[in-house]
Amino acid sequence: MPRKTTSLCRRILLENYTTRGEKMITNLSDRVFVIGTGTSANSVLVCGKKFCVLFDSTLFPEKARKIKEFAAEILGKEIAVVFNTHYHPDHTFGNEVFDRIISHSLTRKSLEEMDEEYIRKIGVEVSLKFPDETFSERENYRFGDIVVEAVHLGGHTPDSSIFVLKNEKIVICGDLLTTGIHAEIVTDSDLFGWIEALSEIEKIRADYFVPGHGKVGTIEDVRNMKDYISKVLRFREGSVKHSELLEDPNFINREHPELLTWGLENIIR
Repeated sequence: MPRKTTSLCRRILLENYTTRGEKMITNLSDRVFVIGTGTSANSVLVCGKKFCVLFDSTLFPEKARKIKEFAAEILGKEIAVVFNTHYHPDHTFGNEVFDRIISHSLTRKSLEEMDEEYIRKIGVEVSLKFPDETFSERENYRFGDIVVEAVHLGGHTPDSSIFVLKNEKIVICGDLLTTGIHAEIVTDSDLFGWIEALSEIEKIRADYFVPGHGKVGTIEDVRNMKDYISKVLRFREGSVKHSELLEDPNFINREHPELLTWGLENIIR
């Protein structure tokens, strides 16, 4: 289970950050905070001695500003840099609030290809901010006492990347992992690549695996997601029936079944 902070004052402040009765912030330690409400995209804020690093900037610039305020007012630190796990709007549209953005090169390319019609359909007023820096396959970064390994894996989307915080024993998985809800399988998802990506994540020794959506997971959640995507792949190939998926505990115990219906439609078009 996520650890409680040692500061009573900070814990009380954290408990007040809620949305519609759901706790908005889960603290994994005194320096790592997962910001999300279960179904909304998770952001991860890592606070070092001098400043903070944020992973994914949410869909709404206003929410991104709230995260920035939380870092400044509650933690007393500025956010020095934001990493994007992939290009989807619920992970990138808050970029405009921050000065420095880092992502995979394909993430920047996909953001650059978003036109006004695409943004209009999303329904969010935003001034797209593209990443200032990009990486290719694997890159190591250090921001004071915060050490980040960026790894491009693909799968969920061609640009999907994970970020490994070895000192904290945390892997930030983006939408390669979801817990408690169905996966978001999109038209550019590569199911074979997704399974390979999860196999790579399985090899990492960590205490926490932060999903793109859902509560913070463990290695078992990574294995369950791998099983989930494998069965979806078998469904597409015809070796698993739709009725079998609906009877599988790995499927029926997840919320938002409309995501499954939508995802299956995306892979059989």
